[in-house]
Amino acid sequence: MDDQLYIQKEAEMLYQYMIDDGETFKKPKQIYHQIFKSIQSSVACECGGLAHLEISEQEVKEIIQKIVDEHPVSLIK
Repeated sequence: MDDQLYIQKEAEMLYQYMIDDGETFKKPKQIYHQIFKSIQSSVACECGGLAHLEISEQEVKEIIQKIVDEHPVSLIK
């Protein structure tokens, strides 16, 4: 699996967990940040950190934002 697909699948899974758990946030940026931090941790365990991926940190953030924005759920309260 390439890095972009890995990040996409990871972000989708984490976002679904947030929805299933009924988490709430004040701003969309908090959702993006929490997913990014979780991905950052899992990538650190799996391959030594974001620096070892073939995509940039900014691309990771864009993937996360795209997933959240394309699947709107009212997690903002």
